[in-house]
Amino acid sequence: MNIQMVSAYVDQFLFTLQAFPRALRFMREHRLWEGLLRYGWVSKLLIFMAFVLSLRFYGIFMDWWRGLKSQTASDPVYSLADLSGHLWKDGFGFLFTGGMKYVVLFLFMVVIYHISNRALDILTGVPSGITFKDFMESQKRALHLTIRAFVLETIIITLLKVVFGIVGFAEFLQPFLAFTVKCYFVGFVVVDSYQEQFGMSVKASGRFMRGYIGVGLAIGLVFQMLMYIPVAGSILASFVTAVTAVVVMHEIAKLHTLPAEEIQQFEAAPQPGKEA
Repeated sequence: MNIQMVSAYVDQFLFTLQAFPRALRFMREHRLWEGLLRYGWVSKLLIFMAFVLSLRFYGIFMDWWRGLKSQTASDPVYSLADLSGHLWKDGFGFLFTGGMKYVVLFLFMVVIYHISNRALDILTGVPSGITFKDFMESQKRALHLTIRAFVLETIIITLLKVVFGIVGFAEFLQPFLAFTVKCYFVGFVVVDSYQEQFGMSVKASGRFMRGYIGVGLAIGLVFQMLMYIPVAGSILASFVTAVTAVVVMHEIAKLHTLPAEEIQQFEAAPQPGKEA
């Protein structure tokens, strides 16, 4: 990786972050959420997820409230700090521990798939004509994709721990690099919905994304930050990052302008992406 590539990734990262406001306007203008309920079980799944998360936070709050009643009322600041700590440890923490974030991401891939297809249909002016069979194939792909991302993330972070354990003087960099790796792979899962619509396999999509690491980092960063919002965070993250990923990749990757033969080349060997 040379200086020019790093500069391109930084430009992509900043370009993607700047694209979020206009992507949100695009989503509102075209009401991209419409039609989501045509997948019969989706609304039930989302309601169930929200219900479970709500119960989790409600339970944490009630435990804190019962503990507060048994204490003196002389230290409200400490009590609020204690509640915040429990909300993080017992509420948010499970979303980011191990592969749990990928379980949540997989469950919301139906939202990402729908938003990505709707957005690209409007941007290209070519209806995709999704069938139920296409949807089921996409869910199989999502399972493969999230497992692959989790395994690769785990391997790379483990290697980082080993390397920084040996090179002790730079160990302070390890948490930052580990978080960067997590952002990239979460972003890759979201952005893959764009490549999927052009017939790329998961492996080809991974090769293609090597040219757009900055996009993956920005999408993954925002996705993970939005998941800090209780209950609605996962749903919001899916909507916001999915539409932004498609808008950005449509503008800088421009797969819709390439012949099928050129796209197919990514199946055989790594190819550099276009710079932002």
